[in-house]
Amino acid sequence: DLLMTMNIPTLTGYAQTLSNVGKTKNNGVEVSLNVVPVQTRSFTWNSSLNTAWQKDEIVELANGKNDMVDNTWFIGKSLSVYYGVENAGIWKESDAAEMDKFNANITDSKKHFTVGTVRPVDQNDDYLIDEKDRTVLGNRTPRWTLGWNNTFNYKGLELNVELYGRLGYMISSGGEQQNGMGNQRQIDYWTPQNTDADWQKPIYTGTLGVGGDNYSSLIGFKNASYIKFRNVSLGYFLPSGICQKAGLRSVKLYTQLRVNALKSNKYG
Repeated sequence: DLLMTMNIPTLTGYAQTLSNVGKTKNNGVEVSLNVVPVQTRSFTWNSSLNTAWQKDEIVELANGKNDMVDNTWFIGKSLSVYYGVENAGIWKESDAAEMDKFNANITDSKKHFTVGTVRPVDQNDDYLIDEKDRTVLGNRTPRWTLGWNNTFNYKGLELNVELYGRLGYMISSGGEQQNGMGNQRQIDYWTPQNTDADWQKPIYTGTLGVGGDNYSSLIGFKNASYIKFRNVSLGYFLPSGICQKAGLRSVKLYTQLRVNALKSNKYG
């Protein structure tokens, strides 16, 4: 059974209801590995790796094998996905011919595509962006999680390095739409001098449709997979002779740094 909040027609007086909407299938694997790759009289390397893979899939919905698009539930897909129009980056000067074909189907000139705005993907090649171009963009939750801890010991010195990661999912940053004079966020947005930008050009409200770039939010969907350093520590064990003179069994001096130095991409 799959109990979920689903959207219903508002004419009922309610927008959502809790319902048994279908069946799901879940598969997963978890692996833990502890090894000592190197061990000599003066040097030891201990390594511990934990990783897990998980996939959920909708097998059947309340209406059978048909997708429930309004709730973004699709047969064969995860319960939690992003659904919408894909983006193909930003319109460039070299795209003028293609851009004109789209604009020919847009009656309101304020909504025409221009160089520097977000370019949506036309799934059926009809030069018209509509419901037929919406598709599953990616998972909201990671497929893989991992943690990797390494400890190196050498003559009283101890270095510990810990990494962790989440892979196989997306985030929606909402799109960095520059559509107001008071909006002064420091982002890598498009200008004629910066055409290889991450975000579309600033468009103030009213100059392109009602809310600026009509597809600005599309560019906010990003691959969020990452691998990061979580913790790095360096310690030193005082010689046992010094500890015994002080009436102590052992003393360790250490410094610790929590960092995000290594990332597989800048959005994770």
